[in-house]
Amino acid sequence: MKRLVKNFITAIAGLFVLTLTACKDGVPTSTDDMYMKQIKESYGFKPGILDSMDWFLLIGGTAVTVVTVAAFIFWLFKLLLRLASIQRGKATLKDEVFWKRMGISLLIIVFVMSSVIFAFLENFWEMIHSLATGGS
Repeated sequence: MKRLVKNFITAIAGLFVLTLTACKDGVPTSTDDMYMKQIKESYGFKPGILDSMDWFLLIGGTAVTVVTVAAFIFWLFKLLLRLASIQRGKATLKDEVFWKRMGISLLIIVFVMSSVIFAFLENFWEMIHSLATGGS
């Protein structure tokens, strides 16, 4: 584990050094700038594609909401069943696997319900959009 952390830190430091050496005052100084510009023009992501798909995103959002509410109700049902079986003496309260699984599933459900996941996706989309449009 220590070796993995050390390799990760080394890789991050290497990327930082490469970034510093490739840019001078925030302006790339590489000789491949023209080549990279041609690649961005040829293979760039066109942000206008999703503008015409608002209806699909609305339907998708509704479906995600319904599925998330159903998952939360199912989670509550499983929790109540477990508590009832604990009360009857058929299960133990110290079942770590069950509580870890329930905690992780609740965390995922809450992230989707509170739109934290969608905030991450929005930030990713904005990053891709700024790369595709040249930083504007």
